[in-house]
Amino acid sequence: MKKKQFISWFALLMGVFLLFFAGDSQVKADTASDVDSAISIGVNYTSNKTTLDSWDASILAFSNSGLTDAQAQNFYNNVITNNPFISGKEPVGSSIGNVAAVNGLRAIGKDPTRVNTKNLVPEIINDPNIDPTDYRDLINIANDLEALSTGNYGSASEQARISLVEKLLSIQDSKTHLWNTKYSPIDIDGRILLGLSMNENLPGVKTAISEAVTGITNTYYQKNGGFSNDSQNINDDEYNDITMVNGLAAAGVDVYSPLNGEADYKSPVQNLLDQNVTSPDGFYMLIQQGTYTLQQAKFTHDGGKGSIFAFDQNAAAKPGTLASFKAAATARKQAIINDSQATAAAKNDALNLVDQVLATYVSKINADTTSSAAIADQADGVTAVNNVNASHTAVPTTPTTPATTVTNNYTTVVNSSARSSSTSTPTTSSSGSAPTTTTTVTKKPAKKAAQAKQPVVYALTTVKLYKNTNFTKSNLSKTYNKRARINRPMFLVISQRTNKQGHAIYRVKDMNSGKTGYTLSGSKYFAHAYYSAKVTRIKVINPKGINEYGKVNLTSKKRHVKKNASLNVKKSC
Repeated sequence: MKKKQFISWFALLMGVFLLFFAGDSQVKADTASDVDSAISIGVNYTSNKTTLDSWDASILAFSNSGLTDAQAQNFYNNVITNNPFISGKEPVGSSIGNVAAVNGLRAIGKDPTRVNTKNLVPEIINDPNIDPTDYRDLINIANDLEALSTGNYGSASEQARISLVEKLLSIQDSKTHLWNTKYSPIDIDGRILLGLSMNENLPGVKTAISEAVTGITNTYYQKNGGFSNDSQNINDDEYNDITMVNGLAAAGVDVYSPLNGEADYKSPVQNLLDQNVTSPDGFYMLIQQGTYTLQQAKFTHDGGKGSIFAFDQNAAAKPGTLASFKAAATARKQAIINDSQATAAAKNDALNLVDQVLATYVSKINADTTSSAAIADQADGVTAVNNVNASHTAVPTTPTTPATTVTNNYTTVVNSSARSSSTSTPTTSSSGSAPTTTTTVTKKPAKKAAQAKQPVVYALTTVKLYKNTNFTKSNLSKTYNKRARINRPMFLVISQRTNKQGHAIYRVKDMNSGKTGYTLSGSKYFAHAYYSAKVTRIKVINPKGINEYGKVNLTSKKRHVKKNASLNVKKSC
């Protein structure tokens, strides 16, 4: 063979070799990318809908772009209007069922036990499930179990949840390990897997799931990645495939890969991609189900555990809550910039304060381990940034007395100098405690402005929190005992007033637990939680020390600083 021919043949063989052996990794990379693209298509379609239902709300909550306040309100209004139990109207074609409503309400951070003074959960608990071998009743059992497993709604709900799980385990076929029915067995098995995946802590559930996955692989899984069975006259169907993939992924199966490990089988996710389940040209229910199923598949593939609808078990909604909060902070900053009545200095102070709130709540959300906690912190963060306003009336500057101590639980001032300001915006400490928000709109003398109470305070002595402004024993909500400085409870002051008993009081929110209520105000009980002087040097007093970060949003940790260390303050942020 001539040298030139040999080189040509060698190049061809090498090309085939590389294509063959690199193909597997390339397909996996494309699959992951294609899933992300398909999810984006479904999310964009959903976000442009005029009216959002429960599954729409969930899709947006679990998306990387998040759920806006307007979208959450849109969905909530739809539930109030179209859920028959809440509205008191007869069900119509656009009605929202109780199971769907519970999922959607949890996605927007609402309590399904208190919706317009009504409790949806008993409606699900009392749903009649007469014959678990009947297709329609089995559907109800699976759906009700999913809804009751989205959170803990009291002892009756927990008992009903346990009872439904026991009922499903008792009818699992001992040979096939499936829940054989005459109609739509693939759909049924997928729904049951989803419900059981949210209850793996109960006896026998993990074994039942493992056996069911084996049974599904042996009985229904096909080379094209879909699910069917010729002997049972069950044809491959998009909706069945979606439900099964959702259940398998929630149960911990990586559906990005073939279920049986065979290279000539497509993965279940690839089958859904081939079917274009999130295409805007499809039926809206297919787009909905396809989108949240791919979100579930991605969550599991990326290392997540359990169903994305288990709001108290995982943090599947965290990316969405972060995005929503950051978008709200950006919008608030733009509103401050556009405020024509504020001075440049006042705008700058307000913008810095938004950044402080942003850093604090981003840190909180990042630390959350459940969707419910992340959604709650997002809501608090949005409220905090929206309460930040620039001063409209400049207050004459009045020098303040140099501070020798500071009301901060983590550090204390070693050296400081007087600070003059036309606003009451405080400088936050390096502790990462929640920054305060403030609005200074006043024409009163500077002396009174300087005496204004800061919105974030901590308790100096024992304080009592009451449910309402009537300070009686029956209305006592919680007592906070006097604590050492580093452990003093901190409160966000929501408002100030005088109650009917003539006491000056605060309405506050516990910065740790989120509990709100009313308490006596005044310097005898509270002090400001932030520095009031230009600090040049601080000393760490927290026994656990503090962390230094490279970025203002408290990421890129640089080092841990121990107690009694002295730090120079370059500038406040």
